Amino acid sequence: MHTIYHRYVCWIVIFCMVGCTSMKPVEHESPEQSIQFKDRILVYEKNGRIVDMKVVKIEQNQITGSLTEDPLSSVSIHFDDIEKIELESVDGGKTVLAVVGGILLLPILLLGLLFGVAESVESNSQ
Repeated sequence: MHTIYHRYVCWIVIFCMVGCTSMKPVEHESPEQSIQFKDRILVYEKNGRIVDMKVVKIEQNQITGSLTEDPLSSVSIHFDDIEKIELESVDGGKTVLAVVGGILLLPILLLGLLFGVAESVESNSQ
């Protein structure tokens, strides 16, 4: 019973932390100032293709990186072919809410566990 609650709390924390990242648009005129090595970006090309990649190198006229789904595959995209770029970043507000929510929910879950176990012991003793 105790491990079930631990797993439940772990899954809640994981789902809260996943929500801490979001994709933010990058200025198309100066992407090399906003994007850095190892950043995860979504590149929307003018032909309709969407590329999810980690940046390896930024040159004057193109971005080179590895595909997020297949890190061994590299891709280079010229700036002229790009419609827009979104950069993955940590959202401070969501992170603070996840941490505060975790701090507030943990004692409530522990109290629920404590009262649930106490009630179970009482009903078994009768």
